[in-house]
Amino acid sequence: LAFTSVAVSQMTVGTLLASAALAASLVVVLWRRRWYAIEPFAIVACYAVHWLWLRQVFEALGGHKPFPEFPASAALLTFYWAVWMASFFLREERDAATQRLLTASFLLNAAGYLAVLHYQSLYPHLRFWFLLGTGATYLALSPLGKRLGRRLAFVLTSTFGAVLLAAAIPYRYSGARLEIVWLVQAEAFLVVGWRLAESHLRKLGWAAAGALTIYVTLHDLSPRLDQWKPPDIAMGLMLLTLAAGFYLNARLAPRLLREQAVETDTASATASYAAATGWLLAAVWLAVPHVWVGLVWAALALALGEIGRRWNDAMLRGCAHGAALLAALRLLTINLQIAPELYGISTRALTVGAGVALFYLASR
Repeated sequence: LAFTSVAVSQMTVGTLLASAALAASLVVVLWRRRWYAIEPFAIVACYAVHWLWLRQVFEALGGHKPFPEFPASAALLTFYWAVWMASFFLREERDAATQRLLTASFLLNAAGYLAVLHYQSLYPHLRFWFLLGTGATYLALSPLGKRLGRRLAFVLTSTFGAVLLAAAIPYRYSGARLEIVWLVQAEAFLVVGWRLAESHLRKLGWAAAGALTIYVTLHDLSPRLDQWKPPDIAMGLMLLTLAAGFYLNARLAPRLLREQAVETDTASATASYAAATGWLLAAVWLAVPHVWVGLVWAALALALGEIGRRWNDAMLRGCAHGAALLAALRLLTINLQIAPELYGISTRALTVGAGVALFYLASR
């Protein structure tokens, strides 16, 4: 109710300062009264109020444009994050219920901080350094958890820091897209759920990965089916990053979880193979000139089939067969109908002939 009263008023930077003071006072009250079940809702409300203010600012400006309060906004968001992190370290890991609340508060604080800062970000070239700095900060905090005898704090901070650092480079070279941040959050849920043997967190991670799949399909890929556009290398790299993440989920989840695995883990890992293969083929479709797409698909089908045979992985072999079918259809319907030349050589003969050779190798 306190945060709601802030949100319904005419919001200014002064209003946000009141929200920051409210967050800091809440930490003290919750710590003394041990009303920890309220904290996740308070974290969501805190970042939601700031997001509403940013939305109000951008609507007044007519879009995402520089605004004079940007430094104050970034400083306040960092203050929120620091306040809720302090609350996280002040509490004790007494029982399973407390650990679940601590985990929820930690993840909501991290997600809110990243999401709202990404929403207000106006300088894409700085996002890479922000991810590196935030990841390094989380890793620097992890020894504090170990020193305090807080295994949960050590696991959460070290895992999230490592995930952010690993995501920084693909995020930069994929055009600093929201989808990479989304993937980071899904992977964080999965990894933390594995390290804490908590199936509920893994279900949230799988759900986030599923929502990401739907979003990319409808938002990024569907418009390109209606209108041809030139190759987009940045988006291709983004899809390639998604493919790598989904392949790792599919390959490692059953082996790392073992007896911890529940039905959701098994089904989601299986579906991740198909999604990852789809991202891989889509990356080629978006980033490679259209005359070479079918041939590259055929090469990928051969590679996936060979890896599946070496690993004795039936799902990967099935994905290879699907990729081979799509490659054959592409070569037959597109490459046989066009005949541009490359240095005097027909690309029709070159691509179809090389594709047939790859299919022959795959059949041996």
